[in-house]
Amino acid sequence: MKKMSVSLEKSEKSITAKEIKEFLENFARKQLINNSELLSPLADMFYKIEKTNSRVSDLIMNVVTFVKFRKLKEVEMGSEYKFLTNGLMANIWGANIWIDSCCKKNEVEVYAEDDYQELFENHPQLKKSFETLFGKEYLANCQKNKKAVKKAKKV
Repeated sequence: MKKMSVSLEKSEKSITAKEIKEFLENFARKQLINNSELLSPLADMFYKIEKTNSRVSDLIMNVVTFVKFRKLKEVEMGSEYKFLTNGLMANIWGANIWIDSCCKKNEVEVYAEDDYQELFENHPQLKKSFETLFGKEYLANCQKNKKAVKKAKKV
């Protein structure tokens, strides 16, 4: 990406209201397209899980994929140090977003609330994070349930 700069001195050419309006419309159009490219497949995965009467509880992705999600208005960013240092970065539609470097780029793993056993088998370091953040009793309750993991399509 090229470095962009703006001069604070008076420009010889002023920008018209029409040019500003066109720029904003084009920018908004691009943002909508980018957002729908990310959110549409994710919403489909939420639907597939929710129609089985389960709730999506966790999304796992690598940091490169998370950079794309960070820009979405639907994502509620975490701010508490304890959570961030343990990989819990944000929430979207009630599901936690975890970062794990072993995930493939542009792939999001979607887990239902009953899929913790599979989640911990695929991401053993998250087991320690769950214990640190939520306590041993919560972790034990999570591990009682055994269901198949739901893996999202590439985002």
